[in-house]
Amino acid sequence: MSDWIGSLEGRLLALYARLVQRTCRLETHGWEHAERALAADKPVLFAAWHGGNHLIYPLFKAHFDLSKLVLVVAGDHRKAILEGMARGLGATPFAIAMNEDSLSGARSLLSLIHELRRRRLSYINPDGPDGPARTPKRGVAFIATRAQEIGRAHV
Repeated sequence: MSDWIGSLEGRLLALYARLVQRTCRLETHGWEHAERALAADKPVLFAAWHGGNHLIYPLFKAHFDLSKLVLVVAGDHRKAILEGMARGLGATPFAIAMNEDSLSGARSLLSLIHELRRRRLSYINPDGPDGPARTPKRGVAFIATRAQEIGRAHV
């Protein structure tokens, strides 16, 4: 039952993000850097601090097909909410639980890297689900580096 409620909460968050997207004017600066990365036909990992995810959706919606986007979500008690939000936005949720079982976390991390290798776009919060805020975790750089290495090795 709690997963169902969490999924509903996530869908409501997605609805909120869609409302923001439809009622606010979007102005971006520096998007040409993202366009170059997207045009390079390599894996692209977007990262932004926690707290502004509802503003990221309008940006992504304006520039590419969200069905190609993989949203990295916490694989803990927040999983149902975040997966519901991702699905409500049309993206693919990708849960990674690094705190519980290190082996399953490692497998999830490798699966994410393979998704990126398949030219999927991904979005992650580098300060992680538990903070500290605006302090990036080392895993974000690792994911980006490995996705590029794997991408070059198999292209």
